[in-house]
Amino acid sequence: MKIFKTIILILSVFLAIGYALALFDVAKEITINQQSVKFFLIGFGFFLVLWFAGFKRNHFFSTFEHELTHLVMGLLFFKKVTRFHATEDEGGHIIMLPKIRTVV
Repeated sequence: MKIFKTIILILSVFLAIGYALALFDVAKEITINQQSVKFFLIGFGFFLVLWFAGFKRNHFFSTFEHELTHLVMGLLFFKKVTRFHATEDEGGHIIMLPKIRTVV
């Protein structure tokens, strides 16, 4: 098993180099004048303001957001959510039933 992990690690380094080169090629074509880039930068700017204004210290918000993501994904896969719990200090959890409704 250790040899398999070593092979995967070596291959991952080469794949990461390829992905980085492809990312640089794509990044060269992005200009600040594109409408989608402007919206992204405006949204990122608002995020930074909110983050440094206090959201980074609010662990409840981060936990709530994380657990809410689990809840949405569970609903997308037709899981029945029976409990949603988020706290500031102890984390949170979602309890879902594995009942799957088939769509015909």
